[in-house]
Amino acid sequence: MLSFASSLSSDNEAFAIFVNDKFHFKDRKNLLSKEVSKKINSYLGTLKDKKSDEEISSLDISSNQKCYIIKIKNKYENYYPEERGGIFYSYLKNIKKIDIYIDSLDLEKEEIINFSSEFILGFNLKSYAFDIYKTLDKKNSKKNIIYKIITSHKEKIEKKYKCNDAIRSGVFLTRDLVSE
Repeated sequence: MLSFASSLSSDNEAFAIFVNDKFHFKDRKNLLSKEVSKKINSYLGTLKDKKSDEEISSLDISSNQKCYIIKIKNKYENYYPEERGGIFYSYLKNIKKIDIYIDSLDLEKEEIINFSSEFILGFNLKSYAFDIYKTLDKKNSKKNIIYKIITSHKEKIEKKYKCNDAIRSGVFLTRDLVSE
């Protein structure tokens, strides 16, 4: 379930930020506290020193909150944001509520809007499950992740999201028909 906001939630289990190849991110509106920024920058320094190739990593901010760090290439193909969204969905094993801080991308406004809409599409496409005929165990059933996109470009991203959501609906319908 997707929603949009301009600030991080206080009750989220996790949040995600985006960093570039050099492990830098932008906190344009200072949504992260100084303490959290310090922890993240310290962790990013460690990743930089190790010359880590991991594209997604995480650290514990507190005992009940985790920060996912999504590394984005400076130059990438058109399918890359969608692919990153799908891969990121796979990392969220026990997370039910997450904020995705899109504005942490070190990109221009239009690039942020395009990247985020494709990222959301990939995230949503990965959530597909055909379990109509399965006897569901409530503990092991496919969970719905409540996620919030944190951005100052809400209207434009939401407009692009609506177009991509129609694509997602069509893809899910096609997958259902093939599975039937």
